[in-house]
Amino acid sequence: MFDIYREYNRLLKTEFTPIEQAVIIQHSKNTTAEEKLSAWREVLGTYSEADFQTAKILFVSREGYSNKQLIENTVRIYELGFALAKNSENYAFEAYIEDVNHRYNDENPCMNVKYFSSYRKAYDYLCRCRRKHYECD
Repeated sequence: MFDIYREYNRLLKTEFTPIEQAVIIQHSKNTTAEEKLSAWREVLGTYSEADFQTAKILFVSREGYSNKQLIENTVRIYELGFALAKNSENYAFEAYIEDVNHRYNDENPCMNVKYFSSYRKAYDYLCRCRRKHYECD
């Protein structure tokens, strides 16, 4: 994951702060949730609390947390989501893609809400819709 901005840093002779790296990871569209989780863990393991305080950019609203704590909370949320996905018995999963440029209708079935019996089925559906959406663009 870090290769994305390491090359950029090398070319510009700059370096992203830990919180800037975390934001880049969050907004990376071609990165899976698993890859994001792995990259955030790497950032957390590489930098100290003091290193995270050097940035002016915030990951999300502070609400009394340090920048590093915000990333740690995000990692915990992703880990909980993955744990629930593995043990999804008696759960129903809702999936849909929202795009401000398209209306919900029968012509674009990916824009409608769908329900699934497992996380994997819902995730696969979203991946198929995402591929179809990008192929259309």
